Amino acid sequence: MDRSTPESSASCDETTATTNDLAPGTWAERYLAANGDDVDAYSHLVKEVEEDEIDPQKYKHEIQRLVPAMNIMNGFCGKCRQFLQHWPDISTTQWALANGRSFSSVCEIEAATIAGCKFCAFLHSRLVHRQLLDVFQKIESRLRAFGHDGSTSLTIEAWGEGHLQSHIMWLNLPGKKATVCTSRGGSAVKFFSDVTQPLRASWQHEENSNIYELARMWLRECDNFHETCLHAKEYERPSRLVSFDRDVVRVVRTAIFDIMPKYATLSYGWGTNPFLCLTRNTMGSFLDGVYVRELPQTFRDAIQVAKELGLSYIWIDALCIIQYDPEDWFTESSRMRSVYGNSYVNLAASSATNVHQGFFSRPERYKHYNGGLCAQVSTQNYSLVRNFHSSSVHEEASESTHLATRAWTLQEKLLPARTISFGHTGIFWECRSGIRSEFFPCGFPGEFRSHLICPEDQTWSWDLIISQYSRANLTEPVAALLTDQINQIQTFCLKGMWKESLVTDLTWGIQSERRRRPAWRAPSRSWMAVDGHVLVWAQTVEVDTKRIKQYISILDVWATPSGPDLFGKVSDGLLSLACTALVHAHLLRDDEAEEDSDEHETQYI
Repeated sequence: MDRSTPESSASCDETTATTNDLAPGTWAERYLAANGDDVDAYSHLVKEVEEDEIDPQKYKHEIQRLVPAMNIMNGFCGKCRQFLQHWPDISTTQWALANGRSFSSVCEIEAATIAGCKFCAFLHSRLVHRQLLDVFQKIESRLRAFGHDGSTSLTIEAWGEGHLQSHIMWLNLPGKKATVCTSRGGSAVKFFSDVTQPLRASWQHEENSNIYELARMWLRECDNFHETCLHAKEYERPSRLVSFDRDVVRVVRTAIFDIMPKYATLSYGWGTNPFLCLTRNTMGSFLDGVYVRELPQTFRDAIQVAKELGLSYIWIDALCIIQYDPEDWFTESSRMRSVYGNSYVNLAASSATNVHQGFFSRPERYKHYNGGLCAQVSTQNYSLVRNFHSSSVHEEASESTHLATRAWTLQEKLLPARTISFGHTGIFWECRSGIRSEFFPCGFPGEFRSHLICPEDQTWSWDLIISQYSRANLTEPVAALLTDQINQIQTFCLKGMWKESLVTDLTWGIQSERRRRPAWRAPSRSWMAVDGHVLVWAQTVEVDTKRIKQYISILDVWATPSGPDLFGKVSDGLLSLACTALVHAHLLRDDEAEEDSDEHETQYI
């Protein structure tokens, strides 16, 4: 088994910190004495290393030196192969703990990632997303100055009994070892492992994997087996579509079709740089035909993907709505529910910050991204296939992207039956029946609360919609979503809140940094009256709101719209409540940076 000596990696994260860590009672001594379950990335002990400086050239040189020694075979480095071939057998006891493999430094993880180890690439991706690479390096360096090797290790905890049990795994902070998965120490880089199907039956993710074939596979499966993804409603057709044939695109009027053809839609961010779009002046050119090369990269990529999926038409707002024409914009934008609801497949440029970046650009920090893997593991008694996955991967790909900052695009995600997202963290499929990715093409284990797409005859989880919509750049409510929700639950909407669930809807709170209240757009009782990320209490505790005992009741509630728009401003309204008592209290919100801090943010009610 190949092995890097501590001396070989000691220079990996050498810092220029001037603190004398060798003196009694200084940082390293306090850090090593602390309970591993009580120290996490937000602890004061870890925060103290943030100001240390790392020499990036030494770090880069050490990684380059280690890469040739990684001994990659079948997609794994030598140490990971040894680890997988000698998997600890903890099948006899529930919540049993076992030690996983160790790493001399994060340089070793990054070197193995660059060399092609899938398991190390997965760990590296989790460290990058949690912004912990630098933190691990700085801790390692301080520990080595104290005479400790600064290594880090994996811990495995059994979740259930028997050899088919699930495992919870975490990467410990350097020099520490947590003993409980729910502890602070076990939270830095935590992920899961479940027994899955044989490797030969699963998609093997490689750098040169054909993403188009993967997308076609998802689409065939959805068409053939997902009844809930079929369109049951009649939708109003858009006025225009973009047709494409070889190197030319044309804008066509849908009135020419006796039967509406299948078409894709596009969700993307415009950005601020100019690009060719449909105007009164360019209408003639688009009707005659425009070369694809004249379009911005995101449009070109979307058209190519649509072609690969066997389609001939796509709807793109900048090409199907006449820009700078208020009348046409008003007419076509009012059809968004129908345009996206009737879409055969929606294509989302989730990470692109402007229309020129396209689907497939990937920054350096995501060059070796790995969103999960499957691998065969062996003990003395059995051999089977396990997956390794993080429960937050989908949320990172859907909620932590540039596209998620545009409140308008939320309806573009929820209304279509299926969406394929292209971003820095890979390609994701989401339909009414489930979620897939290029790393787990047959589906993720478990369920995601961030999976919001639901069948046409069901209502959305409105508290989750509030959470996602409010963390975007909130301007006006998404009327198409409200209309669809009203059609399903047959209840009255009061500025983003529902009469049927008003008592629990009123328990919202703002989670982001408090800002000055914006110009009036909704009554103060509504979450729509503020800017910032909002959570409804029922969502934070994950309970069935129908089982909550309510101590207040709604006597009367109504609102009068000031215009014809049901979801626009209101000119008058009333909310009348009845309760047994009024309690003077104040709300305490713990400082998220330190759970045991005595400092709190206080709001008086």
